[in-house]
Amino acid sequence: AASAARPGNTREITRNQSLRRHSLLQELFRRSEGRHWSEEELSTYSRSVPEFSQRADAARAITRHEATVVEKTVTEIFSVYAFMKHHPLAEVKAPRDITQVSVYTTTAMLMNDSDWLRDRLLLWLKTILQAFAFPKRESSGQRTLFGNRTPSNNPAENMEQRRQAIFETYIALKKNYQQALDPAQFLVIEPYLQQVVDTLSAD
Repeated sequence: AASAARPGNTREITRNQSLRRHSLLQELFRRSEGRHWSEEELSTYSRSVPEFSQRADAARAITRHEATVVEKTVTEIFSVYAFMKHHPLAEVKAPRDITQVSVYTTTAMLMNDSDWLRDRLLLWLKTILQAFAFPKRESSGQRTLFGNRTPSNNPAENMEQRRQAIFETYIALKKNYQQALDPAQFLVIEPYLQQVVDTLSAD
């Protein structure tokens, strides 16, 4: 688990320490929950913790690409799961939920705090998502998310139905961000995207 950094002393911050209670950033994290940071806020972040400035660059790129990435993810997942037949509001709720995950994941990256992401969003969202009766995967879309796979080597096939669509949705989100971001940008967000996959689709 990430531990809190000593407020205001950037030289004592390590790569494993949370910035949640950093004296120069704590208020920014509080005010910005649920949205992306502005350019002014990201500049303050980079000045306050210059050793984490690559994360500010990644946050900028995620903000630019998010709408396209989310739209692509929804299109892909709807091609293999018949959400619209089972949930009339799926066309609205799916982009909303995926965008919310993207925003909170970006904040957790800036915060350097996977525990915050788990406790603030993922455990609650997991309960909500897994309570839905998601449709079965349609084999006609077998190639869409995982390439040329057969049912026997598609990881989702070994999961119970209520977790399959969740797993594939956030695997697709991770893949689409990998394609949209520069390698250095993806490197700093990837652990949090993987945390999303692992937590939301866990039994």
